[in-house]
Amino acid sequence: MVAFRVLGPVEAYESDSDDELDLGGLRQRAVLARLLVARGQVVPVDTLLYDLWDDDAAKGAQSGLQVYISRLRRVLEPGRPRGGPNRLLVTVASGYALRVAPDQVDALRFEQLVRAAGEHLEGDDPQSARARLGKALGLWRGTPYSDFADQPWAEAEVNRLTELRLVARERHADTGLRLGMPAETVPDLEALTTEHPLREEGWRLLALGLYRCGRQGDALAALRRARGILADELGIDPGPALRKLESDILAQSPELELAAAPRQSRPQQTIADTWPPRATTPVEPPPLEPEPFVGRDAELARLTTAAARTARFEVAIVTGDAGAGKTTLLRQLESRLTGDGWIASSGACPDSSATPPGWAWVEILRTLVGVTGAGEYGQLLAPLLDDADPDPDDDEVSGGFRLHRAVGGYIAGVARRSPVLLTLEDLHWADDQTLALLRALPSLLATSRVLLVVTCRDSELDDKQSDVLAALARLGPVRVGLSGLDPKAVAELVRATCMREVDEDAVESIVERTRGNPFFVRETVRLLDAEAVGGDRATAAEVASQVPSGVRDVLRR
Repeated sequence: MVAFRVLGPVEAYESDSDDELDLGGLRQRAVLARLLVARGQVVPVDTLLYDLWDDDAAKGAQSGLQVYISRLRRVLEPGRPRGGPNRLLVTVASGYALRVAPDQVDALRFEQLVRAAGEHLEGDDPQSARARLGKALGLWRGTPYSDFADQPWAEAEVNRLTELRLVARERHADTGLRLGMPAETVPDLEALTTEHPLREEGWRLLALGLYRCGRQGDALAALRRARGILADELGIDPGPALRKLESDILAQSPELELAAAPRQSRPQQTIADTWPPRATTPVEPPPLEPEPFVGRDAELARLTTAAARTARFEVAIVTGDAGAGKTTLLRQLESRLTGDGWIASSGACPDSSATPPGWAWVEILRTLVGVTGAGEYGQLLAPLLDDADPDPDDDEVSGGFRLHRAVGGYIAGVARRSPVLLTLEDLHWADDQTLALLRALPSLLATSRVLLVVTCRDSELDDKQSDVLAALARLGPVRVGLSGLDPKAVAELVRATCMREVDEDAVESIVERTRGNPFFVRETVRLLDAEAVGGDRATAAEVASQVPSGVRDVLRR
């Protein structure tokens, strides 16, 4: 798929490989830029001619424009059959349009991220807003449409994007202050107010940041500087926001202080310094959009039945290829059980050698401690809770034995309050420490109301991981194998996720190409939505046109 960069020089590149495409000379690139400025709207031929050629030359330039359009189509759609329909640079009535999805143009992605960040700020979620704003600002490489920024047809769009970038910078600074980082934020705000001294919001944030750094005098000086600039340049007084802030600073109003996070009722566990640093107050990630759950009712019923009979330690093993829906099934199970009063915690074995050993159990225990507290086990579980170094006087065997008993004793104590669901995902990537604790738990939790669900890909297990599964087999685990969805379930998933109508032939083609793998189905649907260039109905020909990049990545791995 072709993508475009306009937040700097105008460029086009293959999104899969990041290889830049040759857009030709300045005039040909100007044609593309003019169509990108229109943001998907049709640009009449007459407009293109008079925007890109001098008045005297515009009347005879139509043939030249057609040549440039033809060359651009060859560059942007190299796989299009000769005489086939154009899907990207299309002819509409008496003009041309560039039909691109939002994720194909960096300016459109930038706008989406800034808009989403604003919604998170309104929802009092500065952490999520800051992440999106950082990503949005990272897309900029200079002046938008820099090769053509001085052209009248580009001026309005360049100004609009530049203004939106200033809004993003101000919001990014706002999130820094809301998250308790005034010292890190003040230098950016000083640069912002120097570059754009007439923007009152920048001065307001700078003064607030200085005040929260304990620099009350500097905060008042910044407001006086803003007052002088506004008076000299525009002959006006500061607006209500700046006047109120100055009054609040002089009164040392408590409203200016950052609101402290609400204290938890349970005793706080002392957390040692860690590397990499970890926040002492957990920050909740933004909620994920729920994925459609189709075709797995029987498998879910088997797991909920196993949970219903849990009066002691029970194990369930869920297997399936990559994308088969193991995680989606577990999230459904977790939702069902927590609604019935269960305490649930999950951890995943990472596909990375850089992650600390036993990380899946670290995730599980930290979630449980966040819900119930560590109690008397805080010190014993410190190596997992705090990333602390092991006691140098401990040998590996005795230290591991004591840690396993502490984990078992702690989880057993939690299970005496409420039944516990533990999910350990991706056993095929488990390291030795994760496997050792998994092997030890059945004897430590034999009489506890705990359901442990383990997921893995059978074809990727090594000998050590297979040995642990063999040890768990002695407990008579519930086994759930996930294969492809049946055609009816695939059709339901397609219609639940695709924004366009999908005809029956297209659904049959998706069933045949994906073999019912839910991940492959969803990736195919995303491609159908992203590549839509005309018509509200997706066809079998579109399904067969190419393989989604996400599917290629999984198959290549």
